[in-house]
Amino acid sequence: MKNIIKKLLIIFLLFQFPSSYAQFLNEYWQNFSHRKTNYSDVTPEPREDFSLLITVIKPGYRFYINDEPSSSRISLDVYGRFEHVHDFRYKTKFHDNVYNNHYKYGFGVRLRIQKEDLINHWIKYLHIDLFAETQKMETWNNDVEYWFDFIEQQNNRFGLNAWLNSNYGNPFGQETYLDLSYHSTNFSDPGHDPYLILTLSPKLYYNISRTKKHFFDLYINEELVKDFMQKGSWNRNPFSNNLKTILGIRAIFPLNENFNLEKDHIFYNTSFLIFSEYSAISYLDDKSDWPWQTELANHDFRFGFMIWWPLGEAKYTPLIQNRF
Repeated sequence: MKNIIKKLLIIFLLFQFPSSYAQFLNEYWQNFSHRKTNYSDVTPEPREDFSLLITVIKPGYRFYINDEPSSSRISLDVYGRFEHVHDFRYKTKFHDNVYNNHYKYGFGVRLRIQKEDLINHWIKYLHIDLFAETQKMETWNNDVEYWFDFIEQQNNRFGLNAWLNSNYGNPFGQETYLDLSYHSTNFSDPGHDPYLILTLSPKLYYNISRTKKHFFDLYINEELVKDFMQKGSWNRNPFSNNLKTILGIRAIFPLNENFNLEKDHIFYNTSFLIFSEYSAISYLDDKSDWPWQTELANHDFRFGFMIWWPLGEAKYTPLIQNRF
């Protein structure tokens, strides 16, 4: 624990020394949701009713290569990353899972290209990131610490992600999130590596109500997750090879008192989001190829809230509902 505190303190102190060439940024994202199945095992007994809190904090500095709003903003970000996941039902049966009870810390670098109002304002916002990160996983929960005898605690990843939002001012709009990442271990079993995982998540929404104080949306979301690496049976892991169809409703509340409905973009601002959604999942590989013999849930229902709090130059980083 002392070594962890020292590392976090060093990262914190590094971010306290301003530079005339860099701008401070911090991304704070928190999600709490109750999940009926979380796509978990249904045999020999169903694992149900998860209450997960996920918190991600990314402090860092942004070095602008180009900061002209009329053209593409290009920046180099250097940041620390701390992520905490906790299942409040971890003491109940079948909930002692390290993937739902852990924290990760590390650092990363990304080259970001972002652009607003493309194609006659049809595309409101687009950003593309090239990134590299390293993270270590640990836990405060003694009930799940034994898992680390069976899984890797270090993961290095690099790749590309992108996010696009269009036509939010009209009744219909869409968001698309894409991530293609190479993972050295993906925090999996020793020797089960590497991974090349694609996440593609287009979302179409209908704006029910839009005021200075709130936004209400109905949405349908298709999310594809696919591991393109073919090194072994672990690359056919059903959690890395599936297709989800999600139907949901959300309410977004801007928390910035100076929010301007006509000029400001809802996704850039400190926001509180409430959501409820039902999802059905299809597993892409034949079950006979799975490296374990079990049945997994084919649906989930979840509801909860999100907080998005960008500071400094993170004001140009939008809220993304399925960010992490």
